[in-house]
Amino acid sequence: MDAEIALMAPKTGGQYHWESKIRAPTIAEVHQLPYGIGVCAWLADILCLIGSFITGTQIIQGLVILNCPSYIPKL
Repeated sequence: MDAEIALMAPKTGGQYHWESKIRAPTIAEVHQLPYGIGVCAWLADILCLIGSFITGTQIIQGLVILNCPSYIPKL
């Protein structure tokens, strides 16, 4: 059985390829966890930047509304 698996698709790094195919799927999912965390962190960074921009513009508009009585904000 082992010889059949080894000869099916011989290539460099084959032992790692077949190890990933044979192991339990729950272990394989755990190995993908750092990638998922990285993607979530990347999206969180983008959302924080967008939130900072929106907050900054609202502060500026609020200061203009308080200091310039002739200014009428448009929705």
